[in-house]
Amino acid sequence: MDGTLLDTLADISHSLNSVLEEHCYPTHTVEACRVMVGFGMRELVRKALPASAHDEAITEPLLKKMQERYAEHWNDSSRPYAGIAELLDAIDRLGLKKAILSNKPDRFTRQCAEALLAPWKFDVIMGFREGIEPKPDPTGALMVAEELGVQPASMCTERMGRFWRNRNSSCMRGAKIWPVTTAAASEARKTASGAFLSGVICCNRATRAFSASVLEGMELVMRLQAKGAMQLERTPKRCM
Repeated sequence: MDGTLLDTLADISHSLNSVLEEHCYPTHTVEACRVMVGFGMRELVRKALPASAHDEAITEPLLKKMQERYAEHWNDSSRPYAGIAELLDAIDRLGLKKAILSNKPDRFTRQCAEALLAPWKFDVIMGFREGIEPKPDPTGALMVAEELGVQPASMCTERMGRFWRNRNSSCMRGAKIWPVTTAAASEARKTASGAFLSGVICCNRATRAFSASVLEGMELVMRLQAKGAMQLERTPKRCM
């Protein structure tokens, strides 16, 4: 959700830096925060601190402060990316199920989705919950699939995700889940490929080969240009 559907980076970095500054730790630029986000709020706080401060006695109180600060500022400037409305409308016209799986704490994930993506219904919204490993561990993705009534090893589902950790989740246990990459993915992670969204929204057939799930056939790919123009194309694809 963060960095794909919603541009939340400014509010996250502001909340983080205000806590760091309050406790006399170095702050970080927005671009530096871009590289640190996505692994969950606990990991964000840990990464933002000097190595000498990577102790639970320090990180846990700061995590609590970060959560409190973000609760006050989560909606200062966060907005859907340009073109997301058109993308979600197109998915709705196809009658596809939609789900959000995020490493952002569950209550903030739901809060952001309900406030900033209110016009669209998501069948499942799930953020990080204590006791469940964050992505790229597949547990959360499998829970979402179960709630959707989707068999991960036999169904092709469309998911908006980013960065290498979502692609890792996609490959685990054979779940055929396709990431959507945005220009917001930083150059540091080498995941941005121009200012567009691109994702598989339809697949003709899926097969299994040996012990791995193999997707093979013709896919309908929707590309959403940065200025809002949409392009549909059919491309042959074969993917583990």
